[in-house]
Amino acid sequence: MPSTLTRLPAWQALAQHRREQAFDMRALFATDPRRFDRYSLAHAGILLDYSKHLVTDETMQRLNNEVTGNKKEPAAVAKQFLQDQGLIKK
Repeated sequence: MPSTLTRLPAWQALAQHRREQAFDMRALFATDPRRFDRYSLAHAGILLDYSKHLVTDETMQRLNNEVTGNKKEPAAVAKQFLQDQGLIKK
């Protein structure tokens, strides 16, 4: 059963955005030399590098809108996104 988060119109728009994108990882890095810096973070000796995932500035804006505009919990939005990307189990 899909979560209530994935049934929201904003989440459906985010899913449609993903389906419409033709990601070329080499092109993403070629056009943005700072991609690794912008899409990674390190804390307590752990590096989270999501620069090699299918994410763009528009994707991040849409995810942020889920939190700020639609008042969703950041952890719930992040978890659903990671599940949809196949990075964690449902």
